[in-house]
Amino acid sequence: MDDDDGTVLYSDIKKSGFQITNYILDLLHEKLETLKMDFNLIDDWKGFLAERCLKSVPRIEILSKTVSSEKLSSLFNNIENQLRHVHIHSKVEGPVSTSLNIFRSDVLIFYETSWITREHLLGFNGKYLCFINPTFGVEEIIEFIKHWKNGNNTTFVALLTVEVPQEFMDRGRFISEFDAKPWDPTKREKCFIYEKEITDKQNVVADLSKGLDFERDDGLLATIKIRPSRNVRHHRFQFFVWHKRFTTSE
Repeated sequence: MDDDDGTVLYSDIKKSGFQITNYILDLLHEKLETLKMDFNLIDDWKGFLAERCLKSVPRIEILSKTVSSEKLSSLFNNIENQLRHVHIHSKVEGPVSTSLNIFRSDVLIFYETSWITREHLLGFNGKYLCFINPTFGVEEIIEFIKHWKNGNNTTFVALLTVEVPQEFMDRGRFISEFDAKPWDPTKREKCFIYEKEITDKQNVVADLSKGLDFERDDGLLATIKIRPSRNVRHHRFQFFVWHKRFTTSE
């Protein structure tokens, strides 16, 4: 039961939603793949967390406008498997520990960033990290990249930011900070290919021919891509790590 084939169930019987869900999952010998939820619509929080199908759901999208850090933590601490996709649209009120498993998910997307701290950025140990309209500045991004460059993280793949302010568009700043160079076709391919497990589609690529490259001491190559636009809402900043510089032809 994937995200494209999801089903919405309606019932006028109180608390019957998960009974129906569990029945269908058992019938099809499947697991719950995706959960989209609004915390404000849940009356019985303890009962909700006790539902067995929640313990292994790999994709979660939080739609609430605001949510307390306690509820957010209790939800994700209840998940026993590796998280694949986490989307958080909410403003989170209260401190959130960097040890929370969302910071180890394969894909983590924040649509509201006012609560995100420097520690959250530096504490990310997943693959893909994305921010929509980030409220933090370019200094935090530079520190994030330096943290990767000076560390030994071999899991991280990409940082993607959308609707960033003008200060992110200063190519000279990144060239200076990281001694970054223009694309050299002998060192990597033109396009970065996203993992199918991440995008759910094959052959999704990012053209990095205009990117700025630098190498870490262990040989991992990274690319900074700046995408300015006449409309500031379309400014983008991206940072990729090449775990495989060239695709091998069979």
